[in-house]
Amino acid sequence: MPSILVRVSCRPEDVGCDYAVIEISPKLAREYLDHIQRVVELKRQTPDLLGLSVWNAQPDWVSSVAIEDALEAAQQAKLNDGYPIVIDKRSLPELESCRVDCVTIECREDGVYWSAYLKHTSCVVETGTLGREFVESLLSGGES
Repeated sequence: MPSILVRVSCRPEDVGCDYAVIEISPKLAREYLDHIQRVVELKRQTPDLLGLSVWNAQPDWVSSVAIEDALEAAQQAKLNDGYPIVIDKRSLPELESCRVDCVTIECREDGVYWSAYLKHTSCVVETGTLGREFVESLLSGGES
């Protein structure tokens, strides 16, 4: 099962939760694509609909302490430009996890992203978006 590494943004401040590692099986990729399709269908009836939020504790939210040294320059550049990368999670050093609550997957017409609160704070962390085409590529184990 491929692991996806994406940058994380945090509101209202930088709190050391910089990346999310997400393991997505073909079954989960299909589920996420089904959620995206539901949003497309519902928006035809309700144009003001933003999307769907579904409880989902999927990502490992981690700090950048060890990740950045383990990445090649091209991978780091892609992440810095806001794109997800497929990685072998076993190639990463031991990761320092960030504790979170209320994890949801946010499904929109163009893709999915995850959102959570850092434990015992009002800080919201969100992953970058995995576009629909990227999720489709995970059905066959590839990357677009």
